[in-house]
This record gives sequence, C-alpha cells and structure tokens, in this order.
Amino acid sequence: MGYPLRMVFQSNIDQEVQPVVPRFVPLNELPDDKDPGRVLPGKKMAGHMGADNVTTLHLKVAKVDPTLGLVMIKGAVPGPAKGLVYIRDSIKR
Repeated sequence: MGYPLRMVFQSNIDQEVQPVVPRFVPLNELPDDKDPGRVLPGKKMAGHMGADNVTTLHLKVAKVDPTLGLVMIKGAVPGPAKGLVYIRDSIKR
C-alpha cells in the first residue's frame, strides 16, 4: 500500500470486481532489453517517504506544568505518538 500512497495513485482494493488486464511486464518492473534501456528521470517508482520535518504555525500554549515538565499545546501537532516535538517562537522565516 506504500507505493500508491507515495505516488498519489488510486488502488483497486475497494472495487468488487477488478478488470482483467493482460500484462507482460509486472507493475514496477522495467524490461532491460527494450529501448531506451534505462530508467527515465521522473519515473514514478518505489522509494523512501515520510522523513521530512514539519513546522506548524499559530498553535497556542494551553497550560504549562513545571512540576511534571509538561507543556500542553492546543491544536494539531504533526508526528507520531510519543514523538519528539520542538517548540519555538512562531517567526516565519
């Protein structure tokens, strides 16, 4: 499921009947004996996704608890659960 998500493709998983399409080359495999014999730049293939840093502006600090070392933020914070979050002034650069 990662390849359609990365390349923003639609998948046929939700369809009840999938069309039968004869394929001589499986999806994402390139024949090496055909012209041009190389991968063209910009070809949509599998790869790494999701290691980018994301900055979110205009979040409010709801509460600070210095005894527990907690900063409670109001709004959607990007990233995984129990992930590391950097907090700084919202200066647009």
